[in-house]
Amino acid sequence: MYYKLKLADKVRVPAHRLGEDLRVVLLDVLQEQLEGSIDKEIGIFIVVTAIDEIGKARLSPGMGRCTMMSRLKPWRFALLSRRSLRACC
Repeated sequence: MYYKLKLADKVRVPAHRLGEDLRVVLLDVLQEQLEGSIDKEIGIFIVVTAIDEIGKARLSPGMGRCTMMSRLKPWRFALLSRRSLRACC
């Protein structure tokens, strides 16, 4: 089954990309980090479709990046067990 989620996550943006459009940069960074990854509780991330909200940026001194809190909409895939298939059908 595929599910559309709404998540909030901290995103690390490289310093050399700070001059670009933040929505595009955040979407690129999240797609690189999440798409195809597997989370024990959430499942397999298929695609990140949108960035709903961008929070305030926090600069990391000496790290060459900043961290932003953002709300995103990813799609995920979760396998159903046979028990849940029997219960729902």
